[in-house]
Amino acid sequence: MSEFETLQQQLDELNTKIEQQPNCIELLFERGKLYQRLGNFGAAMNDFIAIQELDPQNKEAQEYLDFLNEILNFRNLDMYNP
Repeated sequence: MSEFETLQQQLDELNTKIEQQPNCIELLFERGKLYQRLGNFGAAMNDFIAIQELDPQNKEAQEYLDFLNEILNFRNLDMYNP
């Protein structure tokens, strides 16, 4: 089984658990990190935002959001022609 298939299987299991416990911060956090590993930054951000809504003081979720925003806002100005 490839790494992608393993991660996808873990994602399917997490989705099932989250359906049963939609407000479980730990499950949302694990799924957000998994989405990030899979390159699905939008879905990862949605999970971290959901955590922030459930627990506004959650610093770890805010750190992941900040990190993802840095990735999405990155611009390499040296690659642009004037």
